[in-house]
Amino acid sequence: MKLISTWLNKIIFAGIVFEDDFSVSKKIVLSNQMMLVVMLFTGPYALFFVFVGAPSLGLFILVAEVAYGFCLYLNSQKKHLIAKILFMITSTTLVGGLSAILGPNAGVHPSLIILFAIAFTIFERKNILWRWLTASLPILVLCYLELSEFSFFYTVQLSDEINSLLSFLIILCEAAVIGLILQFLLEINQFLYKASSQNDQFPILTKRENEVVTVLTQGKNNKDIARYLFIEECTVKNHLQSIYEKLQVKTRLELMKKITGNPHFLIK
Repeated sequence: MKLISTWLNKIIFAGIVFEDDFSVSKKIVLSNQMMLVVMLFTGPYALFFVFVGAPSLGLFILVAEVAYGFCLYLNSQKKHLIAKILFMITSTTLVGGLSAILGPNAGVHPSLIILFAIAFTIFERKNILWRWLTASLPILVLCYLELSEFSFFYTVQLSDEINSLLSFLIILCEAAVIGLILQFLLEINQFLYKASSQNDQFPILTKRENEVVTVLTQGKNNKDIARYLFIEECTVKNHLQSIYEKLQVKTRLELMKKITGNPHFLIK
């Protein structure tokens, strides 16, 4: 289990640039998590479709799996924008294709709405053009499906029982992705609110120094602060030294007392 956990963490945190701020790093982690979740949930569908007598759909999904794996590789190589664009194109093609082939009864097409939300979550503000372009893709596909009444040159008819099972599996995948998005938004909002409060209290500190202080008040040690902010541990030490000088304190205990306003504060 420890080996699996280490392997998963390596994938999830791949491509992090230590100079990036907290929100940028969190979006990289989020995109890695989504790609990994979609891969893990989508992979078994290949065997599922082979089992129900639709090997062509199994092959279609295997191609998508390769594309998702390449997205993770691009992220690890810090090609984040290309990875996100390819992820959106692959996901839209996969969901749209399965929706057209299997028809509305399979319940695949609602995932296109979730892809719209994903595009607005994973892209940075500076990539607003790509955000809108990739977000429009699933909506355009959904409009086409509805207007054409899911007509397509190639279709596969599944039994009601198999459609029900497929819909259930899709709902599980959708729930996992929505959970990641909500967790990301909650963590970002909470952190930015606390960091903003710290900035108001100590405007002399830089943005990154205020981020360090924000995590420090949660009782984290240097190693945990570095992991949480996606920076090197030595960088945390440098920031703390600068914070000590600016706030005219000499120890971590004095710093915590000054930050919390509690002269009786004790480090447990």
